[in-house]
Amino acid sequence: VWCISTCNVDLDVDLLYQENSTIGQKISLTEKIVAVLPRMKCPHELQPHQIQGLDCIKIFPVVQWLVKKAMERREEMAQYIRSFSEMQFTKEYTLPSEKEKQQRVEQALIALERFVETHRPN
Repeated sequence: VWCISTCNVDLDVDLLYQENSTIGQKISLTEKIVAVLPRMKCPHELQPHQIQGLDCIKIFPVVQWLVKKAMERREEMAQYIRSFSEMQFTKEYTLPSEKEKQQRVEQALIALERFVETHRPN
């Protein structure tokens, strides 16, 4: 359930795990998990009875795939958040090295304007 939630896939099901669930709630949860996997393009098939019966041979590859998918999603989100925070930072602040670079660009533009002005055809 954690991996499915972490993947942030658009799901129309409530995958809330409760420690003291009734058997009906557990069955409902396993059916929802099984229904979500094909939408996430999981390459492994799983049935609700395999989850309920703890069929580890069938569950293990699905869990491996889900964890891998969740970790990929976390990396994507980390990169996105880093890019966003860097963009926000550069809106407000300038690093000293960038100030120097900006000053050199401004000086080069002034020199270019002088050059164009002095060598303008008559």
